[in-house]
Amino acid sequence: MNRREFLTGYFGPHRASIRPPGALPGDEFTAACSRCAACIEACPEHIIIRGSGRFPEIDFSQGGCTFCNACAAACPDGALVEFDTDTVPWDLKAGIGDTCLAVNAVTCRVCGDACNSAAICFKLQPGGVARPQINSETCTGCGECVAVCPVQSITMHRQPPAIANGDTPCPSSISVAC
Repeated sequence: MNRREFLTGYFGPHRASIRPPGALPGDEFTAACSRCAACIEACPEHIIIRGSGRFPEIDFSQGGCTFCNACAAACPDGALVEFDTDTVPWDLKAGIGDTCLAVNAVTCRVCGDACNSAAICFKLQPGGVARPQINSETCTGCGECVAVCPVQSITMHRQPPAIANGDTPCPSSISVAC
């Protein structure tokens, strides 16, 4: 628990803030950002919100990031740096939790349909329901899959999380479905 969480009375599980793409690392970002909201207003996907301390954060429940650089271009403080749009500007990866409908034997493939990088494939399991698996090599961390999940089972992590129930991830040669 950090000082801000203690003083505001937040005693829940620690949730790391996800800064907009191109954000300076850690304390450099909070030192440079004036909290002007220019990046929030510039985001065409409307996924940047005012978060803890009124600093900008990404809210993937609203949609995914297209890595358009609009937020970085609008930043007057240099807290967000424009990046090469051919590269992924962060190390976020999607993770599928145990509440996933397909993990619980209910047919659902909306996350795979929303994944533009084809990083989510489905492996048929005994009983006939295909389960989603994430290829961490091709996952861009855009978050499109988070917004469409009907049970909010997908979360974004700084490092690839363990695959639910011990599954192995999709091979990198698979494009859409296993």
